[in-house]
Amino acid sequence: MSKYKILLIEDDDDQRELLVEIIPFKSSLNLEVIGAINGKNALEKSKESSFDTVVTDYFMPDLDGLAFIKEFKKNAANFKIPIIFMSAFFADLGTAGNRDLFENVYFLDKPFRVDDLIKKIDFNIKSQAVSV
Repeated sequence: MSKYKILLIEDDDDQRELLVEIIPFKSSLNLEVIGAINGKNALEKSKESSFDTVVTDYFMPDLDGLAFIKEFKKNAANFKIPIIFMSAFFADLGTAGNRDLFENVYFLDKPFRVDDLIKKIDFNIKSQAVSV
């Protein structure tokens, strides 16, 4: 069974640690979840390893979720990697002017149920496997 790598970017230590532990446990797929404390830390980790899906918060110190996505997608190898964007403030994003930026980006409103996040992760990975 293939092991899929998830990059989870969340600045709240408790929430990040909980999600890093519970996602692989509850998913139907064989997942390894790597946590990052902010977008800057996540960019460093993305240079060290490739990921099958990225889950990111919006508001974070140093480099927020939107800035992370812009930087992450500058690398052509990352452009098609699905990203799940978690936030309670999607109205602030101005998605109309950033259509290319939001290709393969899926939104999840906070607060959310962990099961809903896992369903999005599993769906994205299975969709990628079918399209390859």
